[in-house]
Amino acid sequence: MDYIEHINRKSGRLYRRYMTQHILDAAGMRRSAYNLEELPKMGNVSAPYAYNRARGTHEKQGLAGTGHL
Repeated sequence: MDYIEHINRKSGRLYRRYMTQHILDAAGMRRSAYNLEELPKMGNVSAPYAYNRARGTHEKQGLAGTGHL
């Protein structure tokens, strides 16, 4: 069992919701998210990037559900 599955089972909540409440909200990070699907709901956010090890570059990620890059 991996740590995400462990948190899901022990808390009875989705990992991202548990982490948002117990880490981000607890730290006052109200404009942070654990998944890209939450970003369009916030509005006025910076574009997320992911590191591509094969290319050695950071690549801009789209905002899920919006069609925006």
